[in-house]
Amino acid sequence: TLPRRSERRDSGPAEACVSKSVRKYQNEYPRSKDFVHEAAIALIPARAGSKGIPGKNLRRVGDVPLLGRAIETCRRSRSIRRVIVSTDSPAIAELARDFGAETPFLRPSDLAQDETPMLPVLRHAISSLAACGETPATIALVQPTSPFLCPETIDRALAALVASGFDHLKAVRRVREH
Repeated sequence: TLPRRSERRDSGPAEACVSKSVRKYQNEYPRSKDFVHEAAIALIPARAGSKGIPGKNLRRVGDVPLLGRAIETCRRSRSIRRVIVSTDSPAIAELARDFGAETPFLRPSDLAQDETPMLPVLRHAISSLAACGETPATIALVQPTSPFLCPETIDRALAALVASGFDHLKAVRRVREH
């Protein structure tokens, strides 16, 4: 696997764009030192072309964009080592970096359509990371459209995944009728 950011000499193009707001954010919300799953990364898919709610990943809930909330949640998780955003949009990639996520690749437009299934998006992210020499042992797929997800939920889910011996886990919740 790749060394942690603090151990890298050349942090690459995505990390070269760290703004003052990112440094302030990282100082206000430091990463936990006791990771539960050292190899886990969070992958947040955030495409630009939503038809139902245009620009939804950049829309604010309170003072924070949906994407920013997802990144904050992942960064606060004890189980997540890296937060990576898969997007087709330079604007979304810039926002992701402002919140402390990495954007080591842009997703091709054919994988950012309304009807694109998630599996090809995951495969693209995994192959892009493999091209950089990293093969993540565990990926937590975190949707930016779940703004009230808690870091502890991610930690419990990853602990359950490891304890179960299964190769994947999907979190679901019972929805009550209105």
